[in-house]
Amino acid sequence: MSAYVTAKMGLTYKIQKNTTLGMSYSTEGYMKDMTGDATLTVVDAVAGQVPVNGDVRVKDFKLPANITIGISHKISPDWMITSDFSRVFWEDAMKDIDITYSSEMGQLGILLPQNYSDISIWSVGTNYHYQDWEFRAGYRTATTGLNNKTLAPTIPALPTKHLTAGFAYNFSKYSTLDFAYSYGFDGKMKNTSLPMTPVPIEASNTLNNFSISYTRNF
Repeated sequence: MSAYVTAKMGLTYKIQKNTTLGMSYSTEGYMKDMTGDATLTVVDAVAGQVPVNGDVRVKDFKLPANITIGISHKISPDWMITSDFSRVFWEDAMKDIDITYSSEMGQLGILLPQNYSDISIWSVGTNYHYQDWEFRAGYRTATTGLNNKTLAPTIPALPTKHLTAGFAYNFSKYSTLDFAYSYGFDGKMKNTSLPMTPVPIEASNTLNNFSISYTRNF
């Protein structure tokens, strides 16, 4: 079990009757060290590959601070469009991944350089209300924070472009069914250099996410 601590603040300002401007800021988040079981393979000239069981600890893992500015506008009483821009400060939060491996043979410290860059995220979305239905769609694009030269085999490439869609059906003012779908376009990265990999690697990642929820208010 891990604990996560951060703070978030925000404000909204109604520019005119149908247009609202908003801003939020989240501080850097601190997590309790993550621990788990691990097996380290030791290569010996005589015995070959020898698995050694032990414990692994990821230390001082932080999540980045971020600031977001957004605007929403109602084209009509039933149709709204929104857009926002975020800056996520990964550079301060992800310089290295600090790992400690412990076993009966002793303790080993591993420092994986990451050197993330700050990223920018831009998104646009719309929501349309028709009788008891609400229809939603959106698009998001972001810059890449991870450098190709620090890509490790265990770290996935993250899609930078996402398309979303969904709907809600209101059975009554107390009861709502929601469905949402998100598609992350293929994110690919390559690394051909040490110290992260002795051989060329390529990471590819496509995301499909569905969610269904039912809400009952009393």
